[in-house]
Amino acid sequence: MRKKQNYITSLFKGISSILALGYLAMAHPTFANSPRHQVPDSSSVKMLLTPSINNQINSRLVGQWELRGVFFMPITIIFTPEGRGFMLSPSFAPGADPYAIEFRYTINNAQQPFQVDLEILGEDSDSIKTIFDFTDDGRIRVELLGIQPGEERPTEFTTGALFLNRVSSLTRLPNNTQIANSPETINEGRENQANYTISMLLGYQEDYFQDNKKFTLNLRDLDMELTPRELRYYDYVTYLPESATEPLIITVTAKVPGLRSFIGAMFPIKNGEVETFNSVVCSTIEPSMTPPPRPTLINETVVCDSNSRQF
Repeated sequence: MRKKQNYITSLFKGISSILALGYLAMAHPTFANSPRHQVPDSSSVKMLLTPSINNQINSRLVGQWELRGVFFMPITIIFTPEGRGFMLSPSFAPGADPYAIEFRYTINNAQQPFQVDLEILGEDSDSIKTIFDFTDDGRIRVELLGIQPGEERPTEFTTGALFLNRVSSLTRLPNNTQIANSPETINEGRENQANYTISMLLGYQEDYFQDNKKFTLNLRDLDMELTPRELRYYDYVTYLPESATEPLIITVTAKVPGLRSFIGAMFPIKNGEVETFNSVVCSTIEPSMTPPPRPTLINETVVCDSNSRQF
């Protein structure tokens, strides 16, 4: 949508953007109520390590590492033996719960340098394919800067390589760590985006009506557009009023399971010669691929149906 940035996606370009994601996890409003960390099922994680050196690589890789000199504070990165990784965001407020971005990693040790694929949970883009090795002083050297999802894997190191310094062999996350890209949090962000979009559509429709004395089905008339990413998860449909007393209706229907659907209604209110509008956005109570029933106007207040709630 116009001038609306998708904070997670727009900054996730290469693993260097994981660092930015950690910073955004502290500020993004949808992260504030994200669920506590739960250890996911390891059955879906596949490692390509050969048995002969599996233990050797695990003993060197698994644990807590720090990336220094890129951000203004050291970035903690944790590798677990099951192929999971966590990037902890810097802590800016004493006593605040820590946040982490979860990713999966898959290693192919048959090549030199070692090959690694990195996948950020909740992202729609391809995995990042890159290379890494261990330096003589025990650090990890990994080619990261400028690497984009879906690109071919580099074959040699450049000045874009980053170095991780080993801190400990611990893999347990800090107490009360919140996973900023958990499925629940990702869905919450998509729902918040849908609510934002339908609210903006209602507002722009009201502005358009005041100037033109009619509504429109053409988003260009509203100087708006819906991005492919927004349309990937929701269908947006506008229904024009059938009479001067009927509301403008906008439905936002989830296209994938796990998301709530929405309906927006804007009713005309006549005060003599002055016409104003009252509107509301309602969501299904539970995830649904069917929008809620139409709201009603009661004493000039728009009320959601009992089977939905005001979002």
